[in-house]
Amino acid sequence: MYKRQVLNHKIGDMVSEDDILAYIHANNEEQLNSALNELAGTFAIAEETPEPPPLVYGVIPPFPS
Repeated sequence: MYKRQVLNHKIGDMVSEDDILAYIHANNEEQLNSALNELAGTFAIAEETPEPPPLVYGVIPPFPS
């Protein structure tokens, strides 16, 4: 079983109408449909640049000795 999605752009990248946003590599139609479902709703095109996601979501405290 082989299925892979390759995203060509990151959050905030400028894109044009003809840009390819992602590639899907699949061995059969079932895997293709699965990948399409996973990517559904992934992209939002807007005029303004979105806030980038945080680089650090939190800090894990040290384990007590």
